[in-house]
Amino acid sequence: MPRFVILSGPSRIGKSPLTKALARLYPDLWETLQAPVLYNCREPRPGERDDVDYHFRSRDFLESLRGRDGYVVLDVRKDIQALALQDLQAVLASGKDAFFEGNPYIASALMAAPELRETPIVSCFLS
Repeated sequence: MPRFVILSGPSRIGKSPLTKALARLYPDLWETLQAPVLYNCREPRPGERDDVDYHFRSRDFLESLRGRDGYVVLDVRKDIQALALQDLQAVLASGKDAFFEGNPYIASALMAAPELRETPIVSCFLS
């Protein structure tokens, strides 16, 4: 059964370098992981691509998702981020392990989502 693999920790703790090292040192393992794309209300940073790195949408759009079934929506610093749980479930249905690297508040909300109750979760918090 596919797992949901979560790597979380505070900003600037080293999650991204660790993720890049995982991909470089264990390419066979990395190929079994797929990250669902989160929504974000901020503007793309240089090199980021819409619908690849994030679904960049307006703050109003993300606010409209708050409280709707099937979405986890959280304030992250001064932005709003969201994940459509159906996107996560689609990754798992493909047979790959879903991989999330990011904010611990989102990670906690995802681990508590009733829709994922039956999903095996492997979580690592960097501090």
